[in-house]
Amino acid sequence: MSAEARPPRWFKGLAFVFGIVLTASNLGMSSILLLTRDRDAQLARVEQLRPRLSAASVLLVGQDPLAEQIMHSAGGDERLRGLPVYSFLSLNVPETGEWRRDFSSKALETWSAGGDVWFSRRLLAERPRADWNWVEGADPRLRWADLPAFFTRLETGEALGGGDGFVLLLRTPRNEEFLRNAAEGTVAES
Repeated sequence: MSAEARPPRWFKGLAFVFGIVLTASNLGMSSILLLTRDRDAQLARVEQLRPRLSAASVLLVGQDPLAEQIMHSAGGDERLRGLPVYSFLSLNVPETGEWRRDFSSKALETWSAGGDVWFSRRLLAERPRADWNWVEGADPRLRWADLPAFFTRLETGEALGGGDGFVLLLRTPRNEEFLRNAAEGTVAES
């Protein structure tokens, strides 16, 4: 190829820069689409539940993207802003081993304030779904099997928000006794 037929050197540089900008904008758009899809999934989980929540109610979640969506919605989606979500389970922090006590204490405190306690149906699942971002062994103090072993012992009421929604924790004498024992650390671990 003759020197006249080759594109100038600056043209190659411009094409390279254009390719990088195009790739970066596509990655950014993909990220926005994924975030929007995740936000919409979280909204679907709480849509039916929101009208049932009083000022004293709480949604208790483990390691759950809903808590992250709430945290990042301060300047964003008002449909998520202000939801009373409390995450009692964070991996690889000193409190991880105390999740039973933390959940139980928060539930008892909520009932004392006159609120309802709803918890994620995910906590009842025998196994986590792949899209729940659970990595077994990520924190050696916690196994997935420990979650349903604890939560299936509780008496529950109606469920809202579909299969990935929330279930009402009934305020019964049996639940109150179980949660008091768990808050004191006297419930046997599974």
